[in-house]
Amino acid sequence: MKADREKRRILLVEDDEVDRLAVERVVREKSLPYDLVCATSPAEAARLMAGQVFDVVLLDYRLKGGTAFDLLAAPGGAAVIFVTGSGGERVAAEALRRGAYDYLIKDPANNYLDLLPATIENAMTRRRAEQALLESEARYQDLFDNAPDMYFLVDERGTVLTVNRQGALQLGYTVDELVGEPVSRVIHAADLEVVRQQLKVAFERPGEVRRLEFRKVAKDGRVMFVSERVSVQARADGVRTARVICRDITDQRRTENRERELQQRLARNERMESLVVLAGGVAHDLNNIIWPLLIYPEMLREKFPEGSREREDVLEIKKSAQRAANVIRDLLTLGRRGRYEMEPLDINDVVRSYLRTPSHEDLGRSYKEVEVRFEPCEKPRAILGSEDHLLKAVMNLVINAFEAMSHGGTLRIATASAHFDRAVEAYEVIPPGDYVVLRVSDTGVGIAEEDRGRVFEPFFTKKKMGRSGSGLGLSVVYGVVKDHHGFVDLESEMPQGTSFNLFFPVAPASVVRVPANGRLAGGTERILVVDDVEVQRALTVRALEAVGYRCAAVANGREAVRLVQDLAARQPPAPPFDLALMDMILDEDFDGLDTYRELLRLQPGLKCIVVSGFSETSRVRDALSLGAWQYLGKPFTQEALCRAVREELDRART
Repeated sequence: MKADREKRRILLVEDDEVDRLAVERVVREKSLPYDLVCATSPAEAARLMAGQVFDVVLLDYRLKGGTAFDLLAAPGGAAVIFVTGSGGERVAAEALRRGAYDYLIKDPANNYLDLLPATIENAMTRRRAEQALLESEARYQDLFDNAPDMYFLVDERGTVLTVNRQGALQLGYTVDELVGEPVSRVIHAADLEVVRQQLKVAFERPGEVRRLEFRKVAKDGRVMFVSERVSVQARADGVRTARVICRDITDQRRTENRERELQQRLARNERMESLVVLAGGVAHDLNNIIWPLLIYPEMLREKFPEGSREREDVLEIKKSAQRAANVIRDLLTLGRRGRYEMEPLDINDVVRSYLRTPSHEDLGRSYKEVEVRFEPCEKPRAILGSEDHLLKAVMNLVINAFEAMSHGGTLRIATASAHFDRAVEAYEVIPPGDYVVLRVSDTGVGIAEEDRGRVFEPFFTKKKMGRSGSGLGLSVVYGVVKDHHGFVDLESEMPQGTSFNLFFPVAPASVVRVPANGRLAGGTERILVVDDVEVQRALTVRALEAVGYRCAAVANGREAVRLVQDLAARQPPAPPFDLALMDMILDEDFDGLDTYRELLRLQPGLKCIVVSGFSETSRVRDALSLGAWQYLGKPFTQEALCRAVREELDRART
């Protein structure tokens, strides 16, 4: 069986019977490992070669019914040995040129059959070597064509000599469409000059590997980022070619850009949070300073007659103090630390309310060349919000837009509804859900790209400070939106204009609103005032006693507890107080929440209003959950104080 497997399949094409028998005799007598098949015509030989596999074909030159040269192109891949008795070397040379592996000349002086075994083995060896080379080249070509990267061979003129199939496919071309074309055909126009310079340097420095990243453009116009390595090799004849390996890094770039954006957002949030802490601390200190300037004028004006110069001066003091209080509220809004009274609102009504304000009318008179267009949504959905704070946000956006159009333009305010099935990548990531959208657009100068990441930061501005109120404009907008659990988006093109988009979640339920009547509400109930700042404590007592309330005041929580204990012991069963007005910032180890807990133990059901120059904290929320239904942020007016006390006492009776 082993010998059978090693036999060479030989096709002998010979029409001369004597010569054919001579070959058969040599094979038989020398026991050559040949499986010999004979054909006497080109046609018969062609049929055999088409249907069987042969290792070697012994092909006689002169055949009846055709020429031996026709069989050199026959299928099968066998090694052809040309055998000729006429024509000699000339015929043999032509046979080799046409693809024969070797030749034998029927020379009577030399028995050519003695050379047959060696000639056949030499042809077989050469055939195996060529097959191995072809297989190796096929493997290489397969690897080359199907490699995930793009491979180019480029000459000094920038012409593509070779490109792998996969590389051409990535660019949307066939290999034939790129070979012979300038490589610039697939390079982005903006990067072309840089690539040309790098290629020039590569040819000037053969052997060096040069790396660069740039953009390629596919046949369909798609832009991809690539990382490229270029090395130039010189052949022995001096011809140099550049070997170029390109890798598509578009997805990598997108990931890197996303990570960079996330890092920028994180850094922006960290800056905002640090400034929030600063704003809260400043607001608290300013509250303590400004509060007396709000309360005293209300008390002093009653001492002067209507129309007197003294009364007008007092009112001016109050107006200035109120403006300062508004700045403090801006700081608290910026820090998202204010406690809002939320109610269902129609965003269209909020915008209309602002457009009817005197401040907007004054703005229109200052910027007469600006046209204002309001495009309300026909069927707006309600949002849960604070009208006062939303008005502030709208006002700041409108002021910002007007100031961007100092030479005139169009301000467009539009509302709409939006639904997102999945998160949307905008200035910040907007989660899926239903939103009411407020869009404020201008045709002004636009915002530079490098500034867009900072426009909502406190005190960041390219304008002259002092022109826009507190100077916190867009920061306040951001704070209001965050307090409403909303999101912001920013679109801007220089010098085309800017659009701010505010996304507010649709209101899930209704909230009852209790409007204020503006009167100083009074009563005769007993009120416990707890505040560690003497001037504030005294002012609160004076403001409440002025409208009839009976007050007791203490400087800390422990004093409040002792007072309630003493009064409860002397006058049972009547409760000592109807209401506690509790400052949250007291002693570190016994603050307003600790005090209220202890007072509830001594007098269950005691109503409480939480007061603080700081904004709502977890301690405030805990106090509210215990039964304190209202939070009053400093600074506040006498009217606001009396209204809150009266509402809380009346609620207690229902």
